[in-house]
Amino acid sequence: MLLTLAFLALFGQENNFPDSAEIQIQTFGSCKGKPIAHTLGTILFCVPRGMKIERWTSFEGDTQDTVVVSVQGEMGKLIVRTSSGPSGFRKHIPDWSAADVAGQSSVRTWRCSEGTGRDYRLSRDQRRWRMITFPLGWAEYNDVSSDIAVQFDRVIDSLGCRPLTNR
Repeated sequence: MLLTLAFLALFGQENNFPDSAEIQIQTFGSCKGKPIAHTLGTILFCVPRGMKIERWTSFEGDTQDTVVVSVQGEMGKLIVRTSSGPSGFRKHIPDWSAADVAGQSSVRTWRCSEGTGRDYRLSRDQRRWRMITFPLGWAEYNDVSSDIAVQFDRVIDSLGCRPLTNR
């Protein structure tokens, strides 16, 4: 909480969207690609066709999906990671949150019945960074072109929640 307040004080908050948003429950019947699930299947993303996905799972049950996109010779990676155990590595604030204050940044809170999270964004010199946290995990891309960011934002913005009992 203190780090988030420091981040807001350092960067300010853009008012391009509300301070918080309610995420809808998704069934992903309309996902035109591959649905990926995290946090025991309660957090869902839809990865559009044409994006390469690699999944890695540790012996402790941590799961990481790496979504790769290439636009005009530049390759970018979106990491979606869930840590299953209490001692697992979890990000609560992006590593780049202390970046140069000349960039445009924002933070907003989202919520659904399964939990809450934060959506951090930074735009500087035609490059973009974004990280969204969710219960037991996060999704993040770093220092990519606007064209790649638009592709990754399609995945992140598809975030949906599904009650654990609905599986």
